[in-house]
Order: sequence, then structure tokens, then C-alpha cells
Amino acid sequence: MSHPAALAASALKQIFQALGRLTEEELTDLAEGRVRVQLTARPALTAAGATPTRSRSKAKVDVERVAETIRDLHTTEEIEAYLEENDKVFTVSVLKEIAKALGPTVSKAGTRKADIKQNIVRGTIGFRQSSAMVGTGAYLA
Repeated sequence: MSHPAALAASALKQIFQALGRLTEEELTDLAEGRVRVQLTARPALTAAGATPTRSRSKAKVDVERVAETIRDLHTTEEIEAYLEENDKVFTVSVLKEIAKALGPTVSKAGTRKADIKQNIVRGTIGFRQSSAMVGTGAYLA
């Protein structure tokens, strides 16, 4: 399980994103107590950005939504767990689309799922860590 502070930070980020989609009128109603926020659970595939199709063997994946979810994760372990949880939905071709959607820091190269998953982890978390080290001068140590 993730650290409680990291979970709280991730939850707050989701809340801020949801609030950002509200109109001024909706925000006013919320601020003045005329409406309230309700949490609802989404099924695992919906949370992953995938929706079942007519064929049981295939699922349509919202690649942009998956990329957004991956960007919101904070550790290597979280990204690896997310990719593993959705292993049946994330085929090699879907993983390549996800890698492309994540941007130029993520390589689409590879023919095996394991290789592309590793590229996704390295290209997101690894890139962030490298950037953070450069920004702090930690690479000089």
C-alpha cells in the first residue's frame, strides 16, 4: 500500500481536477453549501480507461485517459502495479499507443509487453527523477 501522505496528495490532485471542470455557478453553489460532493466508485476497467466492447476478448482503451492516470502516479511501483492490473487489456499495440501518448520521453520500441512496460516506467518516473536531480544539482554529488 502507498504511503498515506502520497495517497492524500493523489486524492487532492483528483479533487482539484474535478473542481476545475465546474462552472462558476456550480463552484458558487458548492462554496455556499447548496450542493455537496459525492464520491462514487468506478469499476476497475473504467478507472483504467478501458471499456468493454461486444467481443469478450478485446476491450477498447481510452489511451489518453490511461496516459493521464500514469502521469498522476508517483512511484515506479505504482506504475508497474497499474500496468500489471490491466495486463489483459493492455496488449502490445495498446501499450505502444500509451507510450506514444505519454510523450517523447517514452520509447515505443519493443516487441514484448515487458519491454514496453519497462519503457513506460523509465520514460515517466525515470525522466521525472532525472529532471529533479538536474534541477537540484544532485547529479553533481
